[in-house]
Amino acid sequence: MNSSGIKRGLAATAVSALAIAGLPLLASSASADTINDQVTALELVSQSSGEASVKNDGTDSTIRLQAVAPASITSVTFQYKIGADWQDIATVSSRNDDGAFSQEWAPTGAIIGANVDLRVIGTPTGGTQQADDVTGLTITPAGGAVATVNLAAGSALGVFQSPYGAGHNVIVNGTTSLASGAVALKTGDAITDAAASATPATVTPVRGATTGSFRGVLDISADYTYGATDQLLVGATVTGGSDHVEAYTLYKQAITTVTATASSTKVEEGGEATVTVTVVDQNGAPIAGARVTSSADATAVETTDAAGQATFDQGPSTAYYYADATNTAGYSAGAGDQKSADITVSEYVAAPATLSATSTDGAAFDRDEYAAGDLSVQVKDQEGANRAVPGQSLNYFWTVTPFDATAAPVRVPATGTSTQASSTAGRFDVTLPTGTPSGTYTLNAALGADALGNGAIAAAEVLSVKVGQASVVLTPAREQNVAAGGIATATGKVALEDGTVLANRSVDVTYAQGTTGSDSAKDAGIVPATGTGLVASRTFTTGADGTFEVKISDPAETPQRTELGGSLDAAAPALGVAATQVANVAINFISAAPIAGAVVTIAENTGENTPGTLVTGTATVAIPGAGGTSTPVVGQQVTVTLDKGHFVASTRPGAAVPAKTTIEAGDLVGDYLNIGTSRTLVTDADGEVSFAYTIGRDTGFDDDGKVAATLTAAAAGASDTEGVDFSSANPLNGGKVEIVMSPESVQRNAVAPALEGDRVYFDLFTTDQFGNRVGGEDVALSETAENFTLSSTTATSDFAADGDFYVTGTAELDAVVTAGWTTDTTTYTSAAGAVSTVVNGKTFTDTETVEYYAVDFAGSTFEMTSSAEGAVEIGTSVTETVKVVDQEGRPVAGASVEFNRNGAGGDATVNRTTNAAGVATYTFSVTEAGTVNVTALVTSGIQSETLTDTIEVEAAPVVVDPNPPVKITASITGANNGKKADKLTVKASNKIAAGAIVKLFKINAKGKQVLVDTDVLNANGSRVFTVADNNKAKKTKYRAVIVGSKSVHTKAKSNTKAVR
Repeated sequence: MNSSGIKRGLAATAVSALAIAGLPLLASSASADTINDQVTALELVSQSSGEASVKNDGTDSTIRLQAVAPASITSVTFQYKIGADWQDIATVSSRNDDGAFSQEWAPTGAIIGANVDLRVIGTPTGGTQQADDVTGLTITPAGGAVATVNLAAGSALGVFQSPYGAGHNVIVNGTTSLASGAVALKTGDAITDAAASATPATVTPVRGATTGSFRGVLDISADYTYGATDQLLVGATVTGGSDHVEAYTLYKQAITTVTATASSTKVEEGGEATVTVTVVDQNGAPIAGARVTSSADATAVETTDAAGQATFDQGPSTAYYYADATNTAGYSAGAGDQKSADITVSEYVAAPATLSATSTDGAAFDRDEYAAGDLSVQVKDQEGANRAVPGQSLNYFWTVTPFDATAAPVRVPATGTSTQASSTAGRFDVTLPTGTPSGTYTLNAALGADALGNGAIAAAEVLSVKVGQASVVLTPAREQNVAAGGIATATGKVALEDGTVLANRSVDVTYAQGTTGSDSAKDAGIVPATGTGLVASRTFTTGADGTFEVKISDPAETPQRTELGGSLDAAAPALGVAATQVANVAINFISAAPIAGAVVTIAENTGENTPGTLVTGTATVAIPGAGGTSTPVVGQQVTVTLDKGHFVASTRPGAAVPAKTTIEAGDLVGDYLNIGTSRTLVTDADGEVSFAYTIGRDTGFDDDGKVAATLTAAAAGASDTEGVDFSSANPLNGGKVEIVMSPESVQRNAVAPALEGDRVYFDLFTTDQFGNRVGGEDVALSETAENFTLSSTTATSDFAADGDFYVTGTAELDAVVTAGWTTDTTTYTSAAGAVSTVVNGKTFTDTETVEYYAVDFAGSTFEMTSSAEGAVEIGTSVTETVKVVDQEGRPVAGASVEFNRNGAGGDATVNRTTNAAGVATYTFSVTEAGTVNVTALVTSGIQSETLTDTIEVEAAPVVVDPNPPVKITASITGANNGKKADKLTVKASNKIAAGAIVKLFKINAKGKQVLVDTDVLNANGSRVFTVADNNKAKKTKYRAVIVGSKSVHTKAKSNTKAVR
């Protein structure tokens, strides 16, 4: 290649301290100043090794293009050619990498595997175009043998200007596709000079990945003023592989903070702790080459490495560690030296105390990650320090609890223990069982005694890890349709069979561009970690939740064309997961733009569809032409929506994904995975989209068994709608049968409970597996109680609560009505999804208990009232009213009432029957002055109750007070007190009766009233009577009479109250 010669200004001095410390010294670099001040012409400084690759380097899968130029060139264009013509890769219009021009290139298609030339072109202000090229560069695929490397991106890079002599140290780091070996680092012109010396930086493997990382120190000695912008160009190359070049802006580091950490604060007698001292600058960045000394021993001097660290051995003592800011020995705060906090180490006599197990693969890992030495048990002493135990053995066994809950635990070995006699500093390697199922592996271990019988540690559980076969799952599982020029996003997850996620694992993701669509040059790709060039592959690292996110971008262009049939796939080689084991994600970059003349047509759906059946449909987008012809619109976004029901994920025409993850024989057919009420699809080569849908639960079925849905398809600025009818009749599977008591408006009398002899009406409802009501189903009815009948032994379910059948009970009883509905079943017959329909395959039942009761006079309430208020005159018509309410609070209809009248005016007997309100009346006229006694005998069957009333008749006309008395009523209440005195409370309805005389009567077995006590009402119009209980546990009936006052209030008779 052509070289413009970057100025070096190198110095090889002042590196002895680093060399003595054993630190990885890197080749000297160019002196600082801005990049454009260091060059005189345009130069392509990357990809000079002759090899390039799209293999993932641990950061991305792009090829780095890097150029430098003098200030007169303000933009550059990177180009490639395979044949005769140069093709643009990208134009970089500004210095986007600390004074340099950079571009991440993601070659695709035929470029990969080809031998290409690269060049960069740029035109100085007022000058002619300049160019610099690299010829004969082979672009190898991701699976090729060529290794890749990536320097860490960044801007500010610290320089430690050593005060102890010559040496300006910078720390560089990065990643590589290698998991071992070394990376060669160069700076300045040496980057493009194959013969120039390079310093290797050791590669450390990245856990859970196939890639590695590296870190090293560069001495860029020169005379710096650091008064202006200083920039540095660094290159990294792997043997036989590609290179990477990165520019940085430098700053001068100042020793700011020194920290020290001891491996242990207590050591075994005669032992030492390892103290790690870290020195960082004003930005928290590590400093390489800083001189560190222990306060306890001025001869204990170390120099910090590429991590900014130095290590010391410290015995029992207290010391601090300081970094010299000058070349003067000894700690001096005034000179700018920085020191750590005190580190105190004490000693003790050690003995084996505990066992501590370690899994280098973490608490959960894939079996493919395991290697010998990954699992170990360390003997610890009483202070938690590692303890060597020569001559002692570790005895252990494993218990495996499978993830499969149906599988039995496994012990390895089945009996006894495995023995590991070899240890290193008390560390015993243990072996993971083979041939055992995935699950939780629990390690139980014990340390045997030494030759003298001492130092044993009892058996205990020391480790529990989850071991299994990891899987990589990409979501969403269904096809993604994204507007052309947009970004599709997919999420991946790495987990074991039980769902335990695996964090910090590497997953290789690839994207294969679609082969159809209107875009002739397919250019969609994976968004890289850094840079702007899209890539075909990239390695991701899972987060703490085991997931990673991939973005696939379709570059914006004019006109924006479609790119269809893209496929995103993943593999995790370190976990033994091949791409063939991961379900890919299909991606289409489509058009949603209106198309003039386009017409959308939905294929008509005829007939009625049963809930749970799979309905397939199609919609076509086309531009009508002459003579009935049409031109299909390909790659067009079509949005189909349903206002009732939902779409399902189809596996093939006529088949769909069940809602249940694992199908078992006997599972019901009809419950499919719900993917919403809207789908965005893409038209195929015929301008058509296909979809499947169904309906489950919908309250619209519950009134007539029918639901009318509307299907809409919209695309290219046009739309179409189609009606879809659903009916719950003849369901795939039944759900239940219900007996429901009919509403009050249907019943002829009060129910729940019902009075003997009354009817109770019920409704029958049947539902499908989703809970939709189904009409027209024959239901068998049965009962087993005596004195109980059904109106029919069968009834038909419907949708209305109008009384489908009734029952009648002629005695006090509890009867059970049973409804049985036999209907077809449609189920899966195997896990593979085979379906079978069995006629009358299942019977659903429901029961309802009906309670009938008989009137119990002992618990009923009887009341007799009179139309006569106080004394009446001869000739007055008097009406006696009897009301009977049973123990349920309901009026008693049909009870016989015999009214007997005697006294003034003669005797009379009449018979009445209580009406629906529980009321019977007797009306008569008084003809003589005196007392008229009226008795009412209420009977029902063998039960009876007697009520009495007295009317006073005056010979002379009754003088009506111009201010008539207030009409009052009286009530009597009391509780059952057993053998204690009966306690009755009489209360007037109005406090105006306060001070009125109140008489308490006892009603004997013949119905006669016997005066018990007389008192007056208190200020609240009430009075409490206490009466000795002479009949023990039997009931006693009481009635009260409030004596009237003609000028104040009327007379009032209370109800009858029976207490025990």
